[in-house]
Amino acid sequence: MVALGVRQLRQEHDAAAAVATLSDYKARYPAGAFSVEADLALVDAWLERGQAGQALALLERLPIQKGTRGRELLALRAELLARAGRCHEAQADFSSLLGEAVGDAAEERALVGRAGCRADVGDTTGARDDLARYRERFPNGRFAARLARAIEK
Repeated sequence: MVALGVRQLRQEHDAAAAVATLSDYKARYPAGAFSVEADLALVDAWLERGQAGQALALLERLPIQKGTRGRELLALRAELLARAGRCHEAQADFSSLLGEAVGDAAEERALVGRAGCRADVGDTTGARDDLARYRERFPNGRFAARLARAIEK
């Protein structure tokens, strides 16, 4: 059932069907052997459907493990929190990702995200510090050109 939901999402590009299939699995087997996989696929399906609030609600209930996938999920949760106007909570997740300098995409997203949240809550010095750190750590990163344009303005 989980494999069907993942196939509907990834191969058939039918997020609505995936949500239905995966939600049915979760209702039938709330603690099933593939419960975590179903939850992670549901997060992706909700995002695909443009329902960030549903994805965030599910992410907030999930235990996020250490490791690469955990860092990606933590970055996603922080970004969704920021988008929902919950910057103080987002900053905690972003800061958690920045506690170890890994040089991965999650760190890059955390620096940009935390800078944005800091700016939103009036901490312009902190925002500038994060942007300077971003330019130092990721001079050719995926956000570098956009940040350079924003700083020039």
